[in-house]
Amino acid sequence: EGARRLSDPDDYVRLELGRALRQSVRVVPVLVGGTTVPAAPDLPDELQGLVNRQAVVLHDETWHQDVDGLVRSLRGEPAVPARRRRPLLVGGVIAAVVAVGLAGAAWRWGPGDGGQPSGGQTSGGQASDSTEGIASCAPPKGQGWQPIAVLKNQTGVTKTDSGPLVFRVKDAYWRPHGETWQVELDTTMENASRDDQYHGDWRYKSLVVAQREFPWTCYSPSPNLVAPSTVGDALIGFDVRCKPVGYMELIMEFDRISVTDETLEPGTC
Repeated sequence: EGARRLSDPDDYVRLELGRALRQSVRVVPVLVGGTTVPAAPDLPDELQGLVNRQAVVLHDETWHQDVDGLVRSLRGEPAVPARRRRPLLVGGVIAAVVAVGLAGAAWRWGPGDGGQPSGGQTSGGQASDSTEGIASCAPPKGQGWQPIAVLKNQTGVTKTDSGPLVFRVKDAYWRPHGETWQVELDTTMENASRDDQYHGDWRYKSLVVAQREFPWTCYSPSPNLVAPSTVGDALIGFDVRCKPVGYMELIMEFDRISVTDETLEPGTC
């Protein structure tokens, strides 16, 4: 009748969500169809707790892969099948899914810290068609940056309905930052599909150092939208609490790339 079902206090979805939140059931918001994050005042009182939960994004161009990854996470499995013997830490099990969103906390890498202050990372590296609100990475030049010996010709692949996207790590750098370390990766995305593809932050998940996963903290694509048969570049920054030595691995959306030589032992932390 032209009214939102969300506004109906007897709507069964609203009732189920409200009951789940009251009983501390783990609820995972999901953003679909390019939806935006609702503000708490736009939700009924009993559902306002949804905005405090980390959201997952399902993209139209990679819908099936995204859903498969979400289902694996719900089962407590890795988001992508493990291809190495080295164990990785896997996130907690999640129990219920709803179609609303969440904005993440801000993180800045200022010029004295390895980046340009321009906002914060979206929660969990959520997808967007632009980099607005995401901290940009400054080129790792001077100020104590040290090169990392990168294992060349390693690729990660994301399959889309119109063809594959091929990712590589060209170069890597690190420097001490107080009691932690900052790491920046210079990556590329080759668009081997038939359509324009976004080189979005959601393509990258985390960096594994000393067998521990660290999410990215800054991201700078160039360009953001990559045409077919062309290559896009990106700088990705990580703040890690383990010294970036030994074997390191970049966890992608649906694959992973060995950053350093696979024969190296993982570092210690």
